[in-house]
Amino acid sequence: MVRLFLLLTLLFPMSVDAARLRKHTSLKQVPKIVPSRAKIVIDAGHGGDDFGTKVGQTIEKVINLKTAEYVAALLRKGGYEVLMTRKKDVFISLADRVDFANRSKASLMVSIHFNAAQSKEAEGLEIFYFKDPIQERKNHSKNLADHVMRFLVSITKAKSRGVKTGNFCVIRDTQIPSILVEGGFLTNERELEKIRQDQYLKSLAQGIFDGIEAYLGPKNS
Repeated sequence: MVRLFLLLTLLFPMSVDAARLRKHTSLKQVPKIVPSRAKIVIDAGHGGDDFGTKVGQTIEKVINLKTAEYVAALLRKGGYEVLMTRKKDVFISLADRVDFANRSKASLMVSIHFNAAQSKEAEGLEIFYFKDPIQERKNHSKNLADHVMRFLVSITKAKSRGVKTGNFCVIRDTQIPSILVEGGFLTNERELEKIRQDQYLKSLAQGIFDGIEAYLGPKNS
């Protein structure tokens, strides 16, 4: 019997090791392979010395970044790679934001802002895209804007002021589908009261996230 055991060990040296490996390796120890998803640029408008609109203690650059962080967190949780043009209160030039987006090779960019107007009655959401001479990018940007607006209105119940064309640098000079979201008017008292609440900013972030998901479609899931 001893001779037979030695012979089998020599003939099948891996069998004992394989059995030991199976005994000591559980499925939980094997890392799960998650397919890569789209890369997305989130641009928090203004920053540093550029405050944007300021009403009382509410400063646009601050809520832009807070909303952008909420959007980024949702995207990361959804498995996306997120690149932010700024992660803290610093000034980033428009040209640098555009260059960052163009070098990123991302699938799209969303720039986040809040609005202001002379009329204190002005309220609601606006989303801008650039009427690009390159038809394909224009169509993609408008499609992205339409999806985001639909979900923003559904979740926040805010008034839609429409999806519009605009000539803003961050949507004009980027080479990827890009939109600029105006999340409401800081100059409207009723809307400002909502914007000051974190839960409302999280609702805006959810709408932006859902719109991005709908735009990218199931093929990217």
